[in-house]
Amino acid sequence: MGGTARLGFGLTFHASPKFSLFARPETVLYFGKVGEGATSRSLLNLDGGFNVGITYVF
Repeated sequence: MGGTARLGFGLTFHASPKFSLFARPETVLYFGKVGEGATSRSLLNLDGGFNVGITYVF
């Protein structure tokens, strides 16, 4: 049993109506519990990254 949470903040530059550039840092948090009773273990993992991309609409 567990869950996932994602947090990101995007910045976009619209160079024209059809073309844009974006950059966004983001973090992903995984949490949960594995097993039952005395053999159960908790899980907590935090990942981070930075996405950069180009969008073109035609």
